[in-house]
Amino acid sequence: MTANEYFYCPDKSYNCTDTYKESEFIHVDEHGGLTLDTTGLTTSNYSVVIGRYEYITQCQYDASQAIEHLIRNSAKLAVDVHRVGLSGQSAGGGEINYLAWVYHKLHPGRYTPVSMTYQMAQLNYPVGETLEEAWALWEGAVGEDMLVSKVVDKSVCDSWMGNPECSTFTAMDVCNATWQAEVLKAFCDDAFSSLTIGQLRRSPLTSWRTATTQQKGLEKLWYTSRNLAAANRTLPMYMHIVNWMNGTGAMDLPHSPVYAAAYAKYAKEAGGAVNYAVYYTDYTGIKDVDVSNQRFDTVDGYTYNYLSNFDLFNLPGMSNVSRTGSDEQFLLHCHAFGINCSKV
Repeated sequence: MTANEYFYCPDKSYNCTDTYKESEFIHVDEHGGLTLDTTGLTTSNYSVVIGRYEYITQCQYDASQAIEHLIRNSAKLAVDVHRVGLSGQSAGGGEINYLAWVYHKLHPGRYTPVSMTYQMAQLNYPVGETLEEAWALWEGAVGEDMLVSKVVDKSVCDSWMGNPECSTFTAMDVCNATWQAEVLKAFCDDAFSSLTIGQLRRSPLTSWRTATTQQKGLEKLWYTSRNLAAANRTLPMYMHIVNWMNGTGAMDLPHSPVYAAAYAKYAKEAGGAVNYAVYYTDYTGIKDVDVSNQRFDTVDGYTYNYLSNFDLFNLPGMSNVSRTGSDEQFLLHCHAFGINCSKV
């Protein structure tokens, strides 16, 4: 078993070297519901349109099963499934955003997420094989005329506009070579120096197909901005976002401060259903309106803009912890749970 392969043990163990089976293909409907295939279709039977982000169903299905385990065993584990806190970093957002905004909406009475802390946050997927909805966040933040070369180094063009798995061996085929070749020719060759964010966002090559139910379902799983803006909750949700990577390298594009700032924007659209505290560093092309009135210098050497629609700093214990850090995140979870952890 290697990277980009999905297997399971029929005996439900974690060690079945001689008896493991390739995992069933996971179907997604237009509402984000995930189901295992029952006809014999496996993960490797699927042909990708662009690449590996079409297998986001795998990690999100696993996350939903973890929640279901907690629900089924809540009494035994002494877990209050209506005071659930979610925490993640980078690609972990695929799971926590699914549980917060999609799976909870599908099963509102089964469990209730009340808090989410997320660092190196991503918002809309794909980032890498990057498509229109992610570039739309950039267009909104820096304008359609911003040169792509100002935010993405040409050396990583092939892996962040195209598919990084196309240049390496993977056990499962997660590269559409035809799409990759067209992307490299259109974006990463001679055109790169004059390419704008708007041109990239409007290109047919960055437009996702919605010809099948699976493709429509992937949109639901990918586009957190839509799911967050449509949050409909009876209990408040507390959200804490921190992004600092504002360069042009391979790890900067998927973790840009642009995404953290956008979390605040779409949380506002939820109409008070989400309480948010968002930190993000300045980025190339930042507009004056997005430079916040409150800014914080932290011990790690970053200066953060800060946006919030609730009084984070006056919560119990907050005056004694550093801004953006793990203690601040922990205390936010405690507040959402109704626990005063500053006395613990």
